[in-house]
Amino acid sequence: MPARRGAAVTHPPQQQDSYREARERQKHEDNIKIVSALNRVADELTVTEKQQNRSDRCRAIRECISIVLILGTVVAAGAGDYCFYRQFEEMKSAGADTQRIINANNALAQAAKDQAAAEKASAKAIEIEATSSRAWLFVSYDVPQGPQVVRNSISLNFSIANVGHTPAIITNIETHLFVSTGSMFFTDGPAIITLT
Repeated sequence: MPARRGAAVTHPPQQQDSYREARERQKHEDNIKIVSALNRVADELTVTEKQQNRSDRCRAIRECISIVLILGTVVAAGAGDYCFYRQFEEMKSAGADTQRIINANNALAQAAKDQAAAEKASAKAIEIEATSSRAWLFVSYDVPQGPQVVRNSISLNFSIANVGHTPAIITNIETHLFVSTGSMFFTDGPAIITLT
């Protein structure tokens, strides 16, 4: 007889047991597949977590190395800046020292110029003092009127006057006579002078 729609189908008990066993087997296989899938997912999560942990450790090591390198760079830059600053200060100090030396040399050069000018002025003053206080002798003579020759001698009258500020001591007088006749000059040796 044909089964109706919506009516329960009944199977013989052996067949029911085999269906039940097949369903249980199928359920058991499905459960094994689910457990197996869950284990696979768990294993994949474990592997992913291990890789993530390994990756995190590597990243942490890289970050530590980066931080150490950055700190080293900052320290090296700071040391370089400090050295530059010290060199700059030393150059400024050397420049100031050089300027002080230049100023001292200029002062010494000016002092030398002033001393040379003072020595020159002193020498000039000594010369002026010597020339102003020395004896100044002027010789004046009378030109004879007419012939003054008497037996190979000529009479000339001259006088010596001291117009200086100190007395003059005459120790020696020498005279020379130059005679001109036309275009020729005759000289005679020293003449003997009698002071009157």
